[in-house]
Amino acid sequence: MKIIEDKELTKRLGKGAPVDAVPVGSIKFSSDKNPTIAVFRLPNGRYIQVWNGEVMRIDGRSVRGALGLCGKKPAIGVKDMRRVGVHLSDAHIDKCKQAGGGDMTAGVRLAIDKLDIPKDIK
Repeated sequence: MKIIEDKELTKRLGKGAPVDAVPVGSIKFSSDKNPTIAVFRLPNGRYIQVWNGEVMRIDGRSVRGALGLCGKKPAIGVKDMRRVGVHLSDAHIDKCKQAGGGDMTAGVRLAIDKLDIPKDIK
């Protein structure tokens, strides 16, 4: 997938997108002569694609990869990690990002590493 970062073209292709959606670019597949799908970013951070007036969700990792925005560095000195879901307030998220130098997950790991948990608690 290749994203062409042309906001005006994206707006023209994206008729039917929510008003608060921010144009990101247009997708051009190798078989197409011209871009055919508009990509937008919603205020909640998710991405959508608009094709012929129909709005559909699109995987944010694919979009960020096509834009060259992903490729996070692995955590230094941390092995055997796995993805887990955590519910945090906006204030906690901000604190974790600040502690982790902009990386919320690193901030969470730092906070957990600093915990002093008694050995008799299981």
